[in-house]
Amino acid sequence: MAITDEQRANFLARVAGGRSVRDVCSDEDMPSRTVIYEELAANKDFADHYARACDMRADEVFDEIFEIADDGRNDWIETREDDARGWRENGESLRRSQIRIDARKWALARMSPRKYGDKLDLNHGGGVTVLLSPDTAKL
Repeated sequence: MAITDEQRANFLARVAGGRSVRDVCSDEDMPSRTVIYEELAANKDFADHYARACDMRADEVFDEIFEIADDGRNDWIETREDDARGWRENGESLRRSQIRIDARKWALARMSPRKYGDKLDLNHGGGVTVLLSPDTAKL
């Protein structure tokens, strides 16, 4: 199956908008993942545009982390029991939000490791002092 210019453009826009290849290719107007991967292998220009769309997707995922963290709509639930009327923390919702954030952080570190991965500082800022024992000095 051939892929049209319109399908290429729509595919790239959807990926840049934060969607995965699997998700985009499940749309009725999109070709299968096999066709997309074959096109990426055969068409350098499309592959270059796809790489840029993936960078944009990583930025979208990064922004989602803040949206999830800032959304407090389900953080509290009302209790209506006779002996405990009032509000209590909704632990299930809070745990789900943390899982969603952690999954995105993990994926970001792999999608764009230079930009979103953990940074390791391998520079040594101190000096080194070598002390020789009297026995070692004779060698």
